[in-house]
Amino acid sequence: MRFAVLGPLRISAPAGAVQLNALQERLLGMLLLAEERPVPVDVIAGELWGGTLTPAADERITSLVDGLRRALPGDGTAAFTRSGTSHRLAVRPGETDIGAVRRDVQDALVHVRFGEDEPAAALFDAALARWRGRPLSGLTGPYIDAEAARLLEFKAEIAEARFGAMLRLGRHDTLIREAREAVRDRPLDQDAVRRLMAALAAAGRDSDAKQAYEELEARLAARAERPAPELRDLLGRIASGEPPPPAPGPHPPGPHQLHPAVPDFTGRTAALRRLDRSRVRRASGVVVSGPAGIGKTALGLAWAHRRHADFPDGQLFADLRGTTRPADPLTVLHGFMRDLGFPAAAIPDDPAQAAADFRAYAAGRRLLVFLDDARDADQVLPLLPGTGGAFTIVTARNPMERVEARSDIDALELDGMDTAEAEALLLRRIGTAPSPAATASLAPLIARCGGLPLALSIAADLLGDPAPTGRHRAAGRTGLQTVLDESFQRLGAPQRRLYLTLAPLPGPGVPAHLALALARRAGDDPQRLLADLVDSRWLLHADDRYEAHALVADYAADLAARELPAADRDLVRDRIIAHYHRRDAPTADYEFLTAAYEAWWEHPNASRLASVLCAYAQRGHRPAELARLGERAAAATADLGPVERARHCNLVVVAAYAAGDPATAADFGRRTLALLDRTPGGDRIGTARANLGGALARLGRHREALPVLEAAVAAARAGGAWDGVVTASLSLADTHKGLGDFAAAEAVLLAARAVDRDRSRGLRATLISTHLDDLRPHSAREGAAP
Repeated sequence: MRFAVLGPLRISAPAGAVQLNALQERLLGMLLLAEERPVPVDVIAGELWGGTLTPAADERITSLVDGLRRALPGDGTAAFTRSGTSHRLAVRPGETDIGAVRRDVQDALVHVRFGEDEPAAALFDAALARWRGRPLSGLTGPYIDAEAARLLEFKAEIAEARFGAMLRLGRHDTLIREAREAVRDRPLDQDAVRRLMAALAAAGRDSDAKQAYEELEARLAARAERPAPELRDLLGRIASGEPPPPAPGPHPPGPHQLHPAVPDFTGRTAALRRLDRSRVRRASGVVVSGPAGIGKTALGLAWAHRRHADFPDGQLFADLRGTTRPADPLTVLHGFMRDLGFPAAAIPDDPAQAAADFRAYAAGRRLLVFLDDARDADQVLPLLPGTGGAFTIVTARNPMERVEARSDIDALELDGMDTAEAEALLLRRIGTAPSPAATASLAPLIARCGGLPLALSIAADLLGDPAPTGRHRAAGRTGLQTVLDESFQRLGAPQRRLYLTLAPLPGPGVPAHLALALARRAGDDPQRLLADLVDSRWLLHADDRYEAHALVADYAADLAARELPAADRDLVRDRIIAHYHRRDAPTADYEFLTAAYEAWWEHPNASRLASVLCAYAQRGHRPAELARLGERAAAATADLGPVERARHCNLVVVAAYAAGDPATAADFGRRTLALLDRTPGGDRIGTARANLGGALARLGRHREALPVLEAAVAAARAGGAWDGVVTASLSLADTHKGLGDFAAAEAVLLAARAVDRDRSRGLRATLISTHLDDLRPHSAREGAAP
């Protein structure tokens, strides 16, 4: 589902048109224009009915939001939340036209920063092409008009940045033609005249630039007006031969990665003040420590969202998974640097250099870095930004003295909520007004939860029967475990079955499309089952994935081990592997797939995931990391059969080659080939030989590569793998070229072109022609030799 606001409101859904009434359409437009910022209910009331907020209006707004939630397809694209007295709409990345524009502009500004105006101009053009008119044209009101004006200013900034890039590229004729058309349509538009003057001057047509100014001056004189000071200054610069000032552009939008704050966050006043004091005294951050379920992440996010305006250069968020599968600091750094706009070529693979580059970029910028669920100081220290404006929040089970000592970071050890805070949280969650009777009825439940906000949140679902039943209690079980037991038993059987399937899965979260596929086997209404688990707090749904809080996940893993038969767990694993083996895995699923691969690689069938991961390496996604992962898998699976071990080794070959490490690729290429030669099918279509030969050729070991690649071409021909014939032939031609046999290289390429034309309808023709063009100078010299 896609939303378009840069013109009349449009909703594109696979199932067809979405029917909304006028009020729903206006409310949806407001929430989309806010770009995931909360919109207060009093602002909504004023926009919809032109009056002040009343209890009836608030109730009606809630009803409208519920109606929107039902009217829009439940595919996870849009998530409505209420935070305090505001409503917010979160839309999956890439599903709004304004989001796509901001992404294009951010990428373009990175190119501008590195002097790459050609791709920058193309991206600015793509961004401007998405506009279909005034934002939400056809709808009006104080809020919509103000937000539309803000976006139109942004559009003007994009146009100006594009003008600057085109000017630097010397595309004067295009700019002159566009500016003349704009002046013809809007004769009094001084910005259009300014661009026309600048383009004419850059083309060496100073007299025409002066004439454009004088014509504007005459038109304005008829209205008793004068050209703006900027135009008079530009005329003076042109007359004196000075270059015009650079065209301004949009401010680079920083990444905004914070997870949504807990909607009903309550209490923690003292802890929030401690964070405020650390910020005021210019500490570089705070380590918030405490046991699982104590509310560390909720506290940090609540503070971060309240102080959002303090960090206009962006907010970075990383789940370090310290208590499950610790994230590699270099991988996290690479993600930060990509999100901050670093070109791929400027991101180093050396951990120390990457950390230094990140500190240098962040120094002096007002940037928030949120490092959630950290394992230890060694994981955190490389991720700390430079000093001078940046602020870091670290959450961890244990204090981190090394981090605090080296980084001027304060320590905040979080305790359980006191009784008053726990009462306020429960009363707010269940919507009950404070009273002595209500408070007294909550006391047993509060005592059982031990002050843990997570337990209190789950316990709110039990308030229909707050007294302990004793039915699921066991000797030695904690109060939290009792609460979880009772809450779990209140779920329906399909919901329990689905939860035991999803929660123990490896990785930082289960991709939504996979969760839906697994839910289809748990009940007749998979979307409803997932929504039930989210509504009851057993699952969180964010960033197009489902995940459980670490504390609940630990409980679920233990429960699944006891209640889900091993055969069922194996069946889930095999279904997931089959799910990915049948399709191209999206980039967003990378973290889940690598976690699943690492957790399951000792099972023979899981070796198929190595083939899935090869596709990531081939398109340049974290190849060095994948090569290391494949090496560990190959070392850990020595007892598997040769086919399975060959798949793990082949991942190293493909990833190491993509990472620029042909020596490792050649080493594991020989291992892959040796393993396959022990199987009945062998290297049937020559893929392993082509990979090995390509690595050897890249190392300059052409004489070793030659027979390997000749065998690869022959195997691909015999197996009917025509694309493999072309791929291996390209490497074989390069090998002949490296040996100085240009005639043989040309013969190989001509044969490949014939195969491509006859069997593949010329899909690789351009690539083959490029190789032939590279050979022509050598062939000419060879033919001219005496």
